[in-house]
Amino acid sequence: MTQATLKQPTKYSSLWTVLYYNPEKRKERDLKKGLIEYDFLLSIVKQVAIHIKNHELERFDALVGENSCQIRAIKVALAVSTITSTRLNQLIDQIQDLIVHVRKILSQRSIEVLMRQGVSLLHVIIEHGVDIALTSDELFILRSFLLCEAKSSVPDDAFMPALLRKEKYSAKALRNKYPHLSYSFIAKLTDNLRVQLARDSVKFVRKVAAKIGDNDLKRMVSSDYEIVHNKLACIPAFWSFKALFYYAQTTGLPLAFHAKFLSYGKEPYQVIDEDLLLFKTCGSVKHYQIADCSSFDSNNPVCVVEGALNARINKTAWRKSMRTMTPLDVLMAAAADHRQYPKEGHPLPANKEYNYFKHLAGKYGFALSNPTTFFIRHIYPSTISHVINKVDITNSDRLTIERYV
Repeated sequence: MTQATLKQPTKYSSLWTVLYYNPEKRKERDLKKGLIEYDFLLSIVKQVAIHIKNHELERFDALVGENSCQIRAIKVALAVSTITSTRLNQLIDQIQDLIVHVRKILSQRSIEVLMRQGVSLLHVIIEHGVDIALTSDELFILRSFLLCEAKSSVPDDAFMPALLRKEKYSAKALRNKYPHLSYSFIAKLTDNLRVQLARDSVKFVRKVAAKIGDNDLKRMVSSDYEIVHNKLACIPAFWSFKALFYYAQTTGLPLAFHAKFLSYGKEPYQVIDEDLLLFKTCGSVKHYQIADCSSFDSNNPVCVVEGALNARINKTAWRKSMRTMTPLDVLMAAAADHRQYPKEGHPLPANKEYNYFKHLAGKYGFALSNPTTFFIRHIYPSTISHVINKVDITNSDRLTIERYV
């Protein structure tokens, strides 16, 4: 098998590249196992295409482990906008045909002949025409889906155990959904996915920073300030936020601020009310402004910023306080208060902008030490209709959301 035979157009990569091992080395007894694992990946691509088609972007809310949910939220929300319905339908139809073909190969007689011949998994994928090419965006979304499936979260709809969100990565959670696969395969696959998605996330931020053209920003997200935590590439949160959300504003990506009002006091908290503010870009020089629901397509991708506030304040007062700052200022203040890396102890240069927003967070209620206005807990991709339906509010409040400008 020559290298030229395996070469894909630059824009695409083969699905088998998602595997953590070299498929050319899977032969004989390992061939059948490898083909079952490849069949699993094909079924995942089909699921991903269906979720995108159904506008279920929250299914791509990956947990990687380097405290950078904001990167996946922006990347996924922007990426799905570029995938056409024609492409999705083609993927679903093509994948279904490939799954049928793979399962025919896995039939007792076919697979035993191939095992005796000593051919590799890669040979079977190429020579039997079950390879499929995906774009880098599609692979990013696929990896995000699998790492969302491997997430174990503590529900906090009615009660919130703590201000900081409780989530953990669990290969076991993913294995429970696909019990025909070995735990070893799932564990090694998800470990590899986390490393790759962290690396691709950092690359995306650098690409965005280059488009913005701010030299200081490019320097702060460069390899000069990259660390590796548990094999995961990480860059400082504040400058990651700055690159991502200033870029999101130029693209016109909507934002949704979902606030959970907590019972005033100590942990655990009771969620006593919720509210939602939607933002869209306006003007020739794009900037975010509060908008009503009618100005969006219900299936518009949106970056959801979920926050909580522990204060004796009603919705009217909260909305008034939120209007005193731009959404980007709120995000930058939260990012300055956030840990810059998963583990502290990595020095950063003195920066007036960072210090200003860190002071702002503490003074105006965006900090963990003072969560009285909007302490950001999580950021994830969704659609306008999904986030509105998710927020636990009355019909009269929905009307307020739609008309509040």
